[in-house]
Amino acid sequence: MLRDAAAQDGYALSPASESDFWRFIGLEPRLRKGSLVLMDNGNLRAVWKDSDKQGTRLGLQFLGGGMVQFVIFKQRGVTRPISRLAGRDTFAGLKRQIEAFELDSLLYE
Repeated sequence: MLRDAAAQDGYALSPASESDFWRFIGLEPRLRKGSLVLMDNGNLRAVWKDSDKQGTRLGLQFLGGGMVQFVIFKQRGVTRPISRLAGRDTFAGLKRQIEAFELDSLLYE
């Protein structure tokens, strides 16, 4: 569906981004459903948000070559500001960021 929508808008889904997306999905069998969008640059971006609207979220843009651009927003307490982190990393590095920010309940069933 995203591939067809991209073609109608005059751009194409990046094969490298799609390959990395499917690789990530294959590595994470207990992954919850998130939102998936096709960026104007042809890359796939997946987003997970907390269900209780506290502001915790994870966004991943699959860049190809085993690299992921990520953004993390984590609510660490009602009276504390939201922690924010953005960067690029490998799948293994991203896994460490997910663990450090305690995002397991956001991502996994």
